[in-house]
Amino acid sequence: MTITEMHISLKLLVDKLDASLTPNIDAEVIDVFLNKAQDRFVKQRMSGLNVHRTSFEENQKRTDDLRALITDTVLTPEDVSARNKPFGRFFTLPSTSGLEYWFTINEEAEVVYQDCNAVEVESGDLEVGISYLVDGTITYNGTEYTSSSTTLSYFTAVSGVLTFTGTGSVLKASSKRVEVKPLSHDNYNKAVKDPFNKSYHNQVRRLAYQDQAELLGDETFAPSAYYLRYIKKPAAMSLDPASNCELSDHTHDEIVDIAVSLLLEDIESGRYQTNLNELIKQE
Repeated sequence: MTITEMHISLKLLVDKLDASLTPNIDAEVIDVFLNKAQDRFVKQRMSGLNVHRTSFEENQKRTDDLRALITDTVLTPEDVSARNKPFGRFFTLPSTSGLEYWFTINEEAEVVYQDCNAVEVESGDLEVGISYLVDGTITYNGTEYTSSSTTLSYFTAVSGVLTFTGTGSVLKASSKRVEVKPLSHDNYNKAVKDPFNKSYHNQVRRLAYQDQAELLGDETFAPSAYYLRYIKKPAAMSLDPASNCELSDHTHDEIVDIAVSLLLEDIESGRYQTNLNELIKQE
Protein backbone atom coordinates (compact mmCIF):
# COMPACT_ATOMS: atom_id res chain seq x y z
CA MET A 1 0.00 0.00 0.00
CA THR A 2 1.04 3.57 -0.57
CA ILE A 3 0.74 6.03 2.31
CA THR A 4 -2.42 7.40 0.65
CA GLU A 5 -3.95 3.93 0.56
CA MET A 6 -3.04 3.36 4.21
CA HIS A 7 -4.81 6.61 5.15
CA ILE A 8 -7.90 5.56 3.21
CA SER A 9 -7.90 2.09 4.77
CA LEU A 10 -7.60 3.51 8.30
CA LYS A 11 -10.48 5.93 7.72
CA LEU A 12 -12.68 3.16 6.34
CA LEU A 13 -11.99 0.93 9.35
CA VAL A 14 -12.58 3.73 11.84
CA ASP A 15 -15.77 4.71 10.02
CA LYS A 16 -16.97 1.11 10.27
CA LEU A 17 -16.30 1.10 14.02
CA ASP A 18 -17.29 4.65 14.92
CA ALA A 19 -18.58 6.79 12.05
CA SER A 20 -18.73 9.96 14.18
CA LEU A 21 -14.92 10.07 14.35
CA THR A 22 -13.98 9.93 10.70
CA PRO A 23 -14.61 13.56 9.67
CA ASN A 24 -12.53 14.82 12.61
CA ILE A 25 -9.28 12.96 11.94
CA ASP A 26 -6.61 15.17 10.38
CA ALA A 27 -3.97 13.70 8.08
CA GLU A 28 -1.23 14.68 10.54
CA VAL A 29 -3.00 12.74 13.29
CA ILE A 30 -3.29 9.67 11.08
CA ASP A 31 0.44 9.92 10.34
CA VAL A 32 1.19 9.94 14.08
CA PHE A 33 -0.85 6.80 14.73
CA LEU A 34 0.47 4.96 11.68
CA ASN A 35 4.04 5.62 12.83
CA LYS A 36 3.24 4.55 16.38
CA ALA A 37 1.69 1.38 14.96
CA GLN A 38 4.70 0.73 12.74
CA ASP A 39 7.08 1.02 15.72
CA ARG A 40 4.90 -1.28 17.81
CA PHE A 41 4.67 -3.79 14.96
CA VAL A 42 8.46 -3.98 14.67
CA LYS A 43 9.00 -4.33 18.42
CA GLN A 44 6.35 -7.04 18.76
CA ARG A 45 7.73 -9.03 15.85
CA MET A 46 11.28 -8.64 17.10
CA SER A 47 10.60 -9.62 20.72
CA GLY A 48 7.91 -12.25 20.35
CA LEU A 49 5.42 -10.26 22.44
CA ASN A 50 2.60 -10.97 20.01
CA VAL A 51 -0.36 -13.29 19.84
CA HIS A 52 1.68 -16.13 18.30
CA ARG A 53 4.63 -15.69 20.70
CA THR A 54 7.12 -15.94 17.86
CA SER A 55 10.06 -13.58 17.46
CA PHE A 56 12.29 -12.58 14.56
CA GLU A 57 13.55 -15.56 12.51
CA GLU A 58 11.56 -18.12 14.53
CA ASN A 59 9.56 -18.74 11.38
CA GLN A 60 9.48 -17.48 7.79
CA LYS A 61 6.63 -15.05 8.45
CA ARG A 62 8.58 -13.28 11.19
CA THR A 63 11.66 -13.13 8.98
CA ASP A 64 9.68 -11.65 6.09
CA ASP A 65 7.95 -9.16 8.41
CA LEU A 66 11.23 -7.38 9.15
CA ARG A 67 13.35 -8.30 6.13
CA ALA A 68 13.25 -4.76 4.71
CA LEU A 69 14.79 -3.34 7.89
CA ILE A 70 17.87 -5.59 7.98
CA THR A 71 21.08 -3.68 7.32
CA ASP A 72 24.74 -3.97 8.22
CA THR A 73 27.83 -1.86 8.76
CA VAL A 74 31.51 -2.10 9.65
CA LEU A 75 32.52 0.16 12.55
CA THR A 76 36.00 1.33 13.49
CA PRO A 77 37.14 1.95 17.09
CA GLU A 78 37.18 5.33 18.80
CA ASP A 79 40.30 6.65 20.48
CA VAL A 80 40.91 5.24 23.96
CA SER A 81 39.57 7.47 26.73
CA ALA A 82 39.30 7.50 30.51
CA ARG A 83 35.81 5.98 30.16
CA ASN A 84 37.12 2.75 28.66
CA LYS A 85 37.37 -0.46 30.60
CA PRO A 86 40.90 -1.95 30.59
CA PHE A 87 41.73 -2.93 27.00
CA GLY A 88 38.23 -1.86 25.89
CA ARG A 89 37.47 0.04 22.69
CA PHE A 90 34.26 1.98 21.95
CA PHE A 91 32.43 1.65 18.62
CA THR A 92 29.69 4.22 17.98
CA LEU A 93 26.41 2.68 16.79
CA PRO A 94 24.77 4.02 13.60
CA SER A 95 22.46 7.00 14.15
CA THR A 96 22.16 8.48 10.65
CA SER A 97 18.56 9.08 9.60
CA GLY A 98 17.41 6.07 7.61
CA LEU A 99 20.08 3.78 9.11
CA GLU A 100 19.46 4.32 12.81
CA TYR A 101 20.41 1.29 14.92
CA TRP A 102 17.58 -0.43 16.79
CA PHE A 103 18.16 -4.15 17.44
CA THR A 104 21.26 -6.30 16.99
CA ILE A 105 20.75 -9.56 15.08
CA ASN A 106 24.37 -10.59 14.47
CA GLU A 107 27.80 -9.28 15.45
CA GLU A 108 31.43 -10.18 14.80
CA ALA A 109 34.77 -8.50 15.37
CA GLU A 110 38.06 -8.29 13.55
CA VAL A 111 40.93 -8.67 16.01
CA VAL A 112 44.68 -8.18 15.76
CA TYR A 113 46.47 -10.55 18.09
CA GLN A 114 49.83 -11.90 19.15
CA ASP A 115 50.17 -15.56 18.26
CA CYS A 116 52.88 -17.96 19.37
CA ASN A 117 54.97 -17.16 16.28
CA ALA A 118 54.89 -13.37 16.72
CA VAL A 119 58.31 -11.82 16.09
CA GLU A 120 59.72 -8.39 16.84
CA VAL A 121 60.18 -6.25 13.73
CA GLU A 122 62.89 -3.64 13.23
CA SER A 123 62.18 -0.17 11.89
CA GLY A 124 62.44 -0.23 8.12
CA ASP A 125 61.18 -3.81 7.84
CA LEU A 126 57.44 -3.10 8.09
CA GLU A 127 55.23 -4.71 5.43
CA VAL A 128 52.41 -2.80 3.76
CA GLY A 129 48.97 -3.94 4.89
CA ILE A 130 50.25 -5.88 7.89
CA SER A 131 49.16 -4.96 11.43
CA TYR A 132 51.63 -4.57 14.29
CA LEU A 133 51.17 -4.60 18.06
CA VAL A 134 53.08 -1.98 20.04
CA ASP A 135 55.09 -2.62 23.21
CA GLY A 136 55.88 0.67 24.95
CA THR A 137 55.71 3.87 22.88
CA ILE A 138 56.54 4.40 19.22
CA THR A 139 55.65 6.95 16.55
CA TYR A 140 54.51 5.74 13.16
CA ASN A 141 53.43 7.92 10.23
CA GLY A 142 53.11 10.97 12.51
CA THR A 143 50.97 9.26 15.16
CA GLU A 144 52.14 8.17 18.60
CA TYR A 145 51.10 4.72 19.78
CA THR A 146 51.41 3.65 23.42
CA SER A 147 50.61 0.35 25.09
CA SER A 148 50.23 0.25 28.86
CA SER A 149 48.86 -1.97 31.61
CA THR A 150 45.32 -1.17 30.40
CA THR A 151 45.72 -0.41 26.69
CA LEU A 152 47.11 -2.40 23.76
CA SER A 153 47.88 -0.24 20.72
CA TYR A 154 48.35 -1.36 17.14
CA PHE A 155 48.79 0.12 13.69
CA THR A 156 48.68 -1.07 10.10
CA ALA A 157 51.59 -0.26 7.80
CA VAL A 158 50.79 1.84 4.76
CA SER A 159 52.60 2.24 1.46
CA GLY A 160 55.70 4.40 1.60
CA VAL A 161 56.06 4.39 5.40
CA LEU A 162 58.06 1.37 6.51
CA THR A 163 59.84 2.90 9.51
CA PHE A 164 58.91 3.93 13.03
CA THR A 165 60.67 5.79 15.83
CA GLY A 166 60.61 5.72 19.62
CA THR A 167 61.82 3.61 22.52
CA GLY A 168 59.20 0.92 22.15
CA SER A 169 59.11 -2.14 19.91
CA VAL A 170 56.57 -3.67 17.55
CA LEU A 171 55.47 -7.25 17.00
CA LYS A 172 54.06 -8.58 13.75
CA ALA A 173 50.43 -9.41 14.47
CA SER A 174 47.92 -11.84 13.03
CA SER A 175 44.29 -10.92 12.38
CA LYS A 176 41.00 -12.79 12.09
CA ARG A 177 37.24 -12.39 12.32
CA VAL A 178 35.63 -13.84 15.47
CA GLU A 179 32.32 -13.98 17.28
CA VAL A 180 31.13 -11.33 19.73
CA LYS A 181 29.19 -12.25 22.87
CA PRO A 182 27.30 -9.70 25.00
CA LEU A 183 28.33 -9.27 28.63
CA SER A 184 26.22 -7.63 31.34
CA HIS A 185 27.79 -5.08 33.65
CA ASP A 186 26.67 -7.20 36.62
CA ASN A 187 28.88 -10.04 35.40
CA TYR A 188 31.80 -7.94 34.19
CA ASN A 189 33.97 -8.14 37.33
CA LYS A 190 33.61 -11.92 37.48
CA ALA A 191 34.08 -12.47 33.76
CA VAL A 192 37.37 -10.58 33.46
CA LYS A 193 38.87 -12.89 36.10
CA ASP A 194 37.40 -16.07 34.63
CA PRO A 195 39.53 -17.56 31.83
CA PHE A 196 36.45 -19.31 30.44
CA ASN A 197 34.32 -16.15 30.26
CA LYS A 198 36.74 -13.30 29.60
CA SER A 199 37.54 -11.95 26.17
CA TYR A 200 40.18 -13.80 24.20
CA HIS A 201 41.25 -13.67 20.57
CA ASN A 202 38.68 -16.28 19.51
CA GLN A 203 35.74 -14.63 21.28
CA VAL A 204 35.27 -10.97 22.12
CA ARG A 205 32.98 -9.86 24.96
CA ARG A 206 30.86 -6.73 24.50
CA LEU A 207 29.41 -4.20 26.95
CA ALA A 208 26.66 -1.68 26.13
CA TYR A 209 27.39 1.98 26.82
CA GLN A 210 24.96 4.76 25.80
CA ASP A 211 25.10 4.95 21.98
CA GLN A 212 28.21 2.78 21.77
CA ALA A 213 29.32 -0.83 22.02
CA GLU A 214 32.49 -1.47 24.02
CA LEU A 215 34.47 -4.47 22.79
CA LEU A 216 36.91 -5.84 25.33
CA GLY A 217 40.42 -6.97 24.45
CA ASP A 218 43.34 -7.95 26.69
CA GLU A 219 47.12 -7.68 26.78
CA THR A 220 47.49 -10.00 23.75
CA PHE A 221 44.85 -8.77 21.29
CA ALA A 222 42.82 -5.70 20.32
CA PRO A 223 39.49 -5.38 18.46
CA SER A 224 40.13 -3.48 15.23
CA ALA A 225 36.69 -3.59 13.57
CA TYR A 226 33.10 -4.36 14.56
CA TYR A 227 30.84 -6.07 12.01
CA LEU A 228 27.25 -5.32 12.97
CA ARG A 229 24.07 -6.58 11.31
CA TYR A 230 20.96 -5.05 12.82
CA ILE A 231 17.31 -4.05 12.53
CA LYS A 232 17.21 -0.34 11.78
CA LYS A 233 14.51 2.01 13.00
CA PRO A 234 11.85 2.23 10.26
CA ALA A 235 11.58 5.54 8.45
CA ALA A 236 8.64 7.72 9.45
CA MET A 237 5.64 7.73 7.13
CA SER A 238 3.79 10.89 6.10
CA LEU A 239 1.07 11.89 3.67
CA ASP A 240 2.55 15.29 2.86
CA PRO A 241 5.28 15.13 1.76
CA ALA A 242 4.52 11.59 0.63
CA SER A 243 6.66 8.97 2.38
CA ASN A 244 5.51 5.36 2.11
CA CYS A 245 5.97 2.53 4.57
CA GLU A 246 9.27 0.77 3.87
CA LEU A 247 8.24 -2.53 5.41
CA SER A 248 7.13 -5.40 3.19
CA ASP A 249 3.73 -4.88 1.57
CA HIS A 250 2.15 -7.82 3.40
CA THR A 251 2.64 -5.99 6.73
CA HIS A 252 0.71 -2.84 5.79
CA ASP A 253 -2.77 -4.13 6.65
CA GLU A 254 -1.49 -5.30 10.03
CA ILE A 255 0.07 -1.89 10.73
CA VAL A 256 -3.19 -0.15 9.80
CA ASP A 257 -5.12 -2.48 12.13
CA ILE A 258 -2.75 -1.64 15.01
CA ALA A 259 -3.10 2.07 14.23
CA VAL A 260 -6.89 1.79 14.38
CA SER A 261 -6.71 0.13 17.80
CA LEU A 262 -4.30 2.78 19.09
CA LEU A 263 -6.58 5.51 17.80
CA LEU A 264 -9.70 4.03 19.36
CA GLU A 265 -7.86 3.44 22.63
CA ASP A 266 -6.64 7.04 22.69
CA ILE A 267 -10.11 8.47 22.39
CA GLU A 268 -11.57 5.87 24.75
CA SER A 269 -14.09 4.67 22.21
CA GLY A 270 -16.43 1.89 23.25
CA ARG A 271 -15.51 0.15 20.02
CA TYR A 272 -11.89 -0.38 21.10
CA GLN A 273 -12.47 -3.83 22.62
CA THR A 274 -14.33 -5.01 19.54
CA ASN A 275 -11.48 -3.97 17.30
CA LEU A 276 -8.91 -5.45 19.69
CA ASN A 277 -10.64 -8.82 19.47
CA GLU A 278 -10.35 -8.67 15.69
CA LEU A 279 -6.72 -7.60 15.90
CA ILE A 280 -5.88 -10.67 17.99
CA LYS A 281 -7.15 -12.87 15.15
CA GLN A 282 -4.85 -11.35 12.50
CA GLU A 283 -2.22 -13.51 10.80
